[in-house]
Amino acid sequence: MAGNHLLKNRSIREKLIIACIIITMVPLIILELVFAVQAKNTAFERELKDAESISERLIYNFVNEMEKAELVVDTFADSTALRNFLTGSFSASAEARDYYRQNIYPMVSPHNSIGSGTRIKIYHNFESKDVALEISENLDDFVARNFEEDPFKNGESFWTSMDCYTFHPVISFFMPVKSSDYKKIEYVVSAHIKESYLYSYVSNESPEERLMVLTDKNGIILTSNLRDIIGSNFYSKINGIDGLESHNGIVQLNNRYYHVVSQKADNINFYILLTDELLSRQAKDSILKMLMVGLCLMVLSAWLILVITKRMTAGMSRLADKMSTVDRGMIHTMAQDIPDEESRDEVDQLDHAFTKMMHRIDDLVNTVQDDQKKLSEEIITRQQAELRFLQQQINPHYLFNTLESIRMNLVYKNDFENANIIKLFAESFRRYIDMKNGYSSLYEEMTFISKYIHIQNYRLNNRIKYECREGGTAMTVQVPKLLVQPVVENAVIHGIESRAEGGRISVTIKLKGPKLLIIVEDDGMGMDNDTLQKLREHIKGDGEEGSIGLRNVYKRLKLVYGEEAGIEIESTEGVGTKVTLIIPLQTERAE
Repeated sequence: MAGNHLLKNRSIREKLIIACIIITMVPLIILELVFAVQAKNTAFERELKDAESISERLIYNFVNEMEKAELVVDTFADSTALRNFLTGSFSASAEARDYYRQNIYPMVSPHNSIGSGTRIKIYHNFESKDVALEISENLDDFVARNFEEDPFKNGESFWTSMDCYTFHPVISFFMPVKSSDYKKIEYVVSAHIKESYLYSYVSNESPEERLMVLTDKNGIILTSNLRDIIGSNFYSKINGIDGLESHNGIVQLNNRYYHVVSQKADNINFYILLTDELLSRQAKDSILKMLMVGLCLMVLSAWLILVITKRMTAGMSRLADKMSTVDRGMIHTMAQDIPDEESRDEVDQLDHAFTKMMHRIDDLVNTVQDDQKKLSEEIITRQQAELRFLQQQINPHYLFNTLESIRMNLVYKNDFENANIIKLFAESFRRYIDMKNGYSSLYEEMTFISKYIHIQNYRLNNRIKYECREGGTAMTVQVPKLLVQPVVENAVIHGIESRAEGGRISVTIKLKGPKLLIIVEDDGMGMDNDTLQKLREHIKGDGEEGSIGLRNVYKRLKLVYGEEAGIEIESTEGVGTKVTLIIPLQTERAE
């Protein structure tokens, strides 16, 4: 009764304010408390999902590096030149040395350079092969020194994490090569992946936040961003090993508790261990954000209540009755009313406002109906476009299956050279059509260029001499896909192809201050000053004739990196051409 008496002494606006506070604020506070309780679990799950995404990407990169190493070893194992060198007899050491420099060293040097992540080695028992000491070792001595029993006697290739070279590779791939009669192992080809190269993938993460561990299948730690545990057995260092089998497992390492996210492959396992401190901090941040959002909503609700109740006056019941009778037919009828706009009566003013609202709703209903009709037409159009897209995907899929069938037929006929060309062509074509992710690292671009040169040499009878001078850390820079290939293709077609004696193409990657330079040079036909000037004008869009590939590269550089990016072309007729791509590293690239 006292409450009713108190409300009787209040104005309509005060009553509405009290009612709105009770109806709005109380549920909002309850929801805020519920969301704050759930924020911790949400932050925990989000951090685990981020770690899972990172682990999937990194295990893919590690497996990709191992597949590259296997491909290199396969290439060397199939090399006729290497077999001839090891099994052949030379009349003098000078003859063997010349043969090695001409046929073996060009294959080995790109992999055994300082900037390479792998090291190639050959193990054999042949005598008088001292000219290849930098890549060879006695097979019997190597087995006796590193194994309790001969692992090559079965003739099967395998991966091992054994430390078997001076620069401490942590994982190595061995492939025995049998004699022509398949009765004995003639020599063993191996690729040793450097630990420092594997570490580059995890070096950016602090072990205090995310502890990253790459192990072999036996648990030996191959690399980690916690350097003092490399080489030890991961399983022997942790408690709660059963937790490694699930994404929500908890283990103990060095007296600290971690949540584990794991990814497994055939020969390696990758783990990300998240500290409780990291997860707690993420949870606190989420709770704080939720509380701030709730406070803002409360302030906004209070402000809206004050504004709305201020606009409300007497006659609300009549207006409420009028509103309760609204339907689609009544909206159109009410929108046609013409109230007295000059009246100062609050009810008439509300009626006028309500009539305007009905008129607006009537227009909106008509607009929504029109929009629904248009939306239906757009949905049909989009579905038809998706159907055409799915149908178009059939052709590349059919082409890849056909190429793989041709390659396997060539392998069955022991035509490994042509089979390898078909494989490279399929991989190159797949890269041409796969543009879902528009960027790739310079290392991947250079790998693609090497395949492209390999295919062109097959077509031009090895008239192209190719060299890539890598830029160390610059090889990890992400650039638009197929940025360098059109420039190299120009050098092949316009510089080297028409020359009977062939020529040389080199790609140099280096950092110069805040800019990345990609330099493509050839010693081909070159061009005179007039032709060079026309080409420069064509690339910038001023000329009518010239290289479409170079113009596209120029436009892509400008679109992605802005005005600081560009192309410089230098050429001398009969001497060669030099094309320099300039990429500013500090500029935010456009997607």
